[in-house]
Amino acid sequence: MGSRKRSRKRSQRSSPIRTFTAQDFDDSDDSDHDTKRSKPTAFISSLSTDRRRVVVEPVNLSIDSPAKKVNAPVASSSSKPISSDGFDAFASFSADLLAEELQGASKRKGKQRERPKVKKLVCRECIVEQHRRKPLDIIEKWNGKFFERVSLHTLGLSVQLGHIDGSLCQSPRPAPTNFTVIHTNGFHRVAVNYCSCYMTLDQSHPRQQLIRYEWYPATHSAPQTCFTFRLLENFHAMTLLGKISAYDYYRALEKLTDDCGRLQFKNRYRSFRRAARQYRHLKMLKRGGKGNDANIDVSKTQAGELALLCPACPQVGINLPENWENTSTDKKFLYTMFLAVDACFRLKRKLVSSEEADPGLGTGWAYMVEDEPYRSYLKDRTSETEMSSCSGLAALDHANSRNARGNYATSGVALGRCARHEMIQPNGVGDLQKGERYCNVDWVVASLLRYHDHKLKICLSYDICCQYCRKFIDRIGALPLHVRPAAIHRFLFVIPKLHIYGHKLSCQLAYSLNLTPGVGRTDGEGIERNWAGQGPIATSTTEMGPGSRHDTLDDHWANWNWRKILGLGSLLTRRWKLTKTWLTKQQCAFDILNRNQASQVPVWKKMVEDFEADGSKPNPYAPPTSTITIQTVREELAREYESNLKTLGGPDQDLASNGPGEFILLALEMEERQRQLKEDARVKLLRPTSKQAADLLDKRVKLRRLLTAFERKQNRFMPIVSSLRVSAAEIPVQPENVPLYLPSQLSEAQVKSCTGPDLSVIEARFRNAQCSESLDEMRNQLLIKWRLRTYKGLHVRHQEKLRRSNTLLNLNESKIHLHSQRYQDAWSALHVLSLRTCTTLNWRELKRSDIRCMEDPEDGPVGNPRKNRTTRTTEERAEVVTGSENQSGDRDLSSDNDFEPGTDEDETPTEALKRWQQKRDKIVKQTGEGKRVVSWIWVAADGAGYASDDVLHNSLRIEWAKTYARLNRWKEESFLLIEEMRRVLEAFKWTASVWQGRAVTGNEAKDAYALRQADVYSSLGQKFSTMWQKVVVQGVELGDEEADDYEEEPPVSSMPQDEDEVDEDEGGDPEEALNTGDEISDVDDDGNGDFDEE
Repeated sequence: MGSRKRSRKRSQRSSPIRTFTAQDFDDSDDSDHDTKRSKPTAFISSLSTDRRRVVVEPVNLSIDSPAKKVNAPVASSSSKPISSDGFDAFASFSADLLAEELQGASKRKGKQRERPKVKKLVCRECIVEQHRRKPLDIIEKWNGKFFERVSLHTLGLSVQLGHIDGSLCQSPRPAPTNFTVIHTNGFHRVAVNYCSCYMTLDQSHPRQQLIRYEWYPATHSAPQTCFTFRLLENFHAMTLLGKISAYDYYRALEKLTDDCGRLQFKNRYRSFRRAARQYRHLKMLKRGGKGNDANIDVSKTQAGELALLCPACPQVGINLPENWENTSTDKKFLYTMFLAVDACFRLKRKLVSSEEADPGLGTGWAYMVEDEPYRSYLKDRTSETEMSSCSGLAALDHANSRNARGNYATSGVALGRCARHEMIQPNGVGDLQKGERYCNVDWVVASLLRYHDHKLKICLSYDICCQYCRKFIDRIGALPLHVRPAAIHRFLFVIPKLHIYGHKLSCQLAYSLNLTPGVGRTDGEGIERNWAGQGPIATSTTEMGPGSRHDTLDDHWANWNWRKILGLGSLLTRRWKLTKTWLTKQQCAFDILNRNQASQVPVWKKMVEDFEADGSKPNPYAPPTSTITIQTVREELAREYESNLKTLGGPDQDLASNGPGEFILLALEMEERQRQLKEDARVKLLRPTSKQAADLLDKRVKLRRLLTAFERKQNRFMPIVSSLRVSAAEIPVQPENVPLYLPSQLSEAQVKSCTGPDLSVIEARFRNAQCSESLDEMRNQLLIKWRLRTYKGLHVRHQEKLRRSNTLLNLNESKIHLHSQRYQDAWSALHVLSLRTCTTLNWRELKRSDIRCMEDPEDGPVGNPRKNRTTRTTEERAEVVTGSENQSGDRDLSSDNDFEPGTDEDETPTEALKRWQQKRDKIVKQTGEGKRVVSWIWVAADGAGYASDDVLHNSLRIEWAKTYARLNRWKEESFLLIEEMRRVLEAFKWTASVWQGRAVTGNEAKDAYALRQADVYSSLGQKFSTMWQKVVVQGVELGDEEADDYEEEPPVSSMPQDEDEVDEDEGGDPEEALNTGDEISDVDDDGNGDFDEE
């Protein structure tokens, strides 16, 4: 056995190294085919047995036919043995193939194995004859030393147009001598003859003959440059899917033609751009059926006619059943049109070209709004200011910045699409000039509403709907008549699920998709995925003219819509599986909660139903809010003071300036000014600039003047403070640190020495209102903080945007710190006053650990704990490197927890990072959903935060109402999905019938294309029907009695469970389902919406 292995190794070592060299393939003299040529010789080199020397042996290569030359792409010209290094082995590979082709199949290890075939070398006449129908092939010629590239034009090939059968033309007409054709393999000079004989009487124009040959001419008359259809198709596919620009593609063609710079071709880049633009425009017209409308001029194409409609959305007369308007009330939500609007500021356009120099080929025919009336309308709205958002998200994208326009003619686009399937709406995209103004968005919304029946209810999702919905109907009614909807729809305004967490609590309760009936599990965030898909083309469209940019965007959005149509089958299937799983879990959770709170369920359910029927009724999802505000206390004190004056018969005085309540209020305003000035000094005085120092000095001078006026008024109500102020003046202090000597800052005896009403009671009433308002403001800022941090982690990139987002975060932190300090000052004053009167203090002390959002990741994971830990780790690592202390070196009261990385001065950043990771891992392991404790600032409106009966009752009511809403949303989703599946199949049938009706032109080619398009939609319908056959309820019209029976038994078992679609822990344990209920009530696991495309 051992000797056999050694002999095998020895034979392998002595086998020839496959390195060949071809020579004597000189075909420079083609005058005589019969000239006898010497046989080509190749050299085979092999190592000797001791592997110390190279043995070289010449081998004669026989040629089958002396009249034909083998066209072998041999690159090496050396006749010496080639060394065995890697490069030479690669260079001689083609010679290896040549030898095996000429010598036949080689025998290796006793088996007959054929090598890849190599074309044989042929003469000039033969190569020309073989390429009569392939004039754009690449040909190489042996020049005596190596193979060089030559064109078939130089070898004598000419292309005869107009004769598909290859026959000779009786009256050829030559094209210009420098005729160039650009193909996928590079540039080619071609000799072209047009036909002028009887064969082309109906197509005598050169442009027609070139197009019949599938060569697209660059110009209309006397073309000298053409682009093959295959090239244009290839570029079209590459730019749609790979987002490759025309410039990069053209440079690639130049590289394929000659990467050494030896060949000279005229630059045809601009011609290529024009041809590609015309080609995709013609394809859009063709796919829109304009080629089959013989009696309609293309220029009369209607607005939005070429756009692809969403087959899953309700379209009256296409995919809705008869008498759908008479559906029962509980099923009317099935015929809601879900729309989403948003703006993208990446799709800018510089101040280049103009509408006159670069008009669009079909602007307004597909997705962009009609350009001329749109621009005319905006000329009268130049004075309107940009939108503002309570969440501040627009500022992150520079939407409302003063220099938003800069050197750009267009600052972005506003876009409308269907919220559930992410398809762009016809005439649903409009350019923005500066910011996200109402006038731009109003036009876009009104323009796309023209394509939806006014009987359909509209659910409009917009990240600033809380402000945009105000006076919306009035603004729409003021639009020009041709774009104004014929009838005003019924509107339902909502905010996308992820964006809503940057809004105030009142907005979250009023515009939440989780709490709105009839919307299913619509998330509204799919429009962000559209920006991600179209963002890469921004670098190209930024440099385009207006018309070219509109044509390009229309083309890309048409491709986006078509891809969405093709993906509807798998999308709705995945959604159904997800709905089936979570509907079961939510039903279990709701049943358990119902049993535990059986006595309260009828009252709570009635409260939910009343609120859904009339929004003015009490909101069952809202936590209790306090009605105590500073203004209400001020009004109460003013009325009391006025009543006392009338009772005592005193003189009529100006209550706005002389009452004790106004005096305490003025004192609190002075305290607020001092607090704000302290915050400014804390933030800016670490390394202040000259301007900042001057501004701070100016604020201190103004505050000192106000304090002087306050002291004069204080002497009237509290004369005792005059002596205290004189003794304190011996130590000079900054005006923000001057004591105000409020009743809570004096002793009880000093307060009693003051004449008039008891100022301590008045201060206590104002302090209670101050605590209430401070908590409300702090909660709102915490919600904004959570949203800003999430937005920064997901979307903000590059230095400038990071700087702006960090500025916003710092401003938000400063506001949180200001509100928290105001609350703590008010609580300290109330604490002193309660000790004097022996009363119960209803407010709790605010600690650093209490200042956190209700859904802060510190409190527990929302969705996937691993994802949350990763996101959090990335942010906190950055904070360790940059330092998270404030500029004055003090710990910020508004930090998320008591842990502060880098607080030890002797600690290095690496040690701080390690210490932080240990602390963070410990927190993540301990704070699961079952161990999460919400901060007391979110529990009760009075700030007590104690588990009183009312607090527990309200908390249980809110939890039951949210669980009930979650269950209803999943039920609605199950019915919406079934209806959408039915609508898709009906829409495909309708579209197929439309194309079949277009196959009556009498033109065989046009009719064949129409029938092929009809077959495409029929095939898609059959494919989707097969895919959904386990989930679609056959023969059931929603709204019938059968559908009612189907509602009683939710369609959770009509499709077998796919284990791959469900997490391992999704068992049937009801308690487990209850514990996971909160995780899906707010944000989806992936943070981007319910149903992210794969």
